[in-house]
Amino acid sequence: MCDGLADMELLSPFAEQATLVLERRWALGGLPPALEARVAECTVRFAAARRTADLAATVAGHGAAEREACLGVLRAVAGYLRSVPAPGAGMQLR
Repeated sequence: MCDGLADMELLSPFAEQATLVLERRWALGGLPPALEARVAECTVRFAAARRTADLAATVAGHGAAEREACLGVLRAVAGYLRSVPAPGAGMQLR
């Protein structure tokens, strides 16, 4: 599990290398559909996490109080999201 901007910066070169490998694989005929879908999902999630980390770093750069306020907001939102069912949870497909 990533733990903040430092971990994301550490993982970034690996993500870039993985991107190169996948681009070459696509050029040679593509990926199996399930893997392609998973790669697309991970790419979107990584980009969103990176944008969030960049915003948090900007806030944290303004001081300890600002950083703690940002963390408080993020903790509150995360706590709320953990307490409610995920969209579509419990739905049955017919």
